[in-house]
Parts: sequence; C-alpha cells; structure tokens
Amino acid sequence: MTDDFKSRQQAGRIAEVAVAARLAEMGYGVSIPAMWTRPSFKERAAYSDLGDLRVFIPKERATTKEVRVEVKSRSAGKDEEEPFLFTCADDYPYGNIFVCSKKAWDRGPKPDVYVIVSQVTGAMICIDALTRKDWVEGETADSARGYSYTTLACPKEHATDFEDWWLV
Repeated sequence: MTDDFKSRQQAGRIAEVAVAARLAEMGYGVSIPAMWTRPSFKERAAYSDLGDLRVFIPKERATTKEVRVEVKSRSAGKDEEEPFLFTCADDYPYGNIFVCSKKAWDRGPKPDVYVIVSQVTGAMICIDALTRKDWVEGETADSARGYSYTTLACPKEHATDFEDWWLV
C-alpha cells in the first residue's frame, strides 16, 4: 500500500468527520463506522463498506429513522495541478458531479445521499439518491491501476447546498 493511498484515505476520513460534526451540531445522532485499510488493491471487494455515515433522525422530524450517507471528497480537480474549488452547488467547477462507479451502485446497498466535500474550501454539496434517474454514465480510465470503469455522475443542477438539504 502506498503512502499516497494512505494520505488520500486519511483526507477522506477527515471529510467524513467534518460532515458528521455538522450534522451532530444540528442535533442528529451520527455513527461513523470503523475504517479498515485494505492490504492491496486486489483485496478491495472484501473491504467495501455499508456507507461512511449513518444519521439517526428523531421520529418527530421524519418518517425515516436512519439515513445512509456516502461522503466523497477531493483536493485536486480533473487536472491534478488545479485545486478542487467550490463554495456551493452553483459554482461547482464541472457540469456533472462524480457520484460513484456503476458497479458500486449496482452492488448496493444504496446510500440515501452523497455529500461532496471540497478539501480546499470545506464546502459541502448534496446529491439525493432520488435523483438517480437523472444521472449520466461515463467511462473513466484509471491509469495508475491500468483499467477503465463505468461511472455515474449527477448533473450539477440536481445538487443542493448542504444547508438546503432536506435533512438539515
């Protein structure tokens, strides 16, 4: 396992904790599952999880008791030299927002919402899984690992600012 992978994983965990802290400040119960580091890329399937956060909602606030949240964060844009900057859904730098691989979505269980975090600005935007019908498929090449895969992306007009998310 490379130091680069470990540092990306740690940065991702920091983003998860930041989302959890904001939700906890709003009075929600939040559970952050333990993080397990896979020994190698080949063993990734055995280390897939059931979501980054579980948010527990008081009965009087919603009909759902629990919301599964997947957190995605980045520090660099498509060109690894440029920072991944946005402050809200409107100024997200691309027309589509990466959600996950199609394989991960098809494998399930599905998150209720994806929270996208800029590691540079700390801004958070949300993609509700109910917008799935509007997502687009694409192909992404992973040159570091030597393969390509199908991705799912949400048009940015379906994203909401964290403060406008229905749960908040």
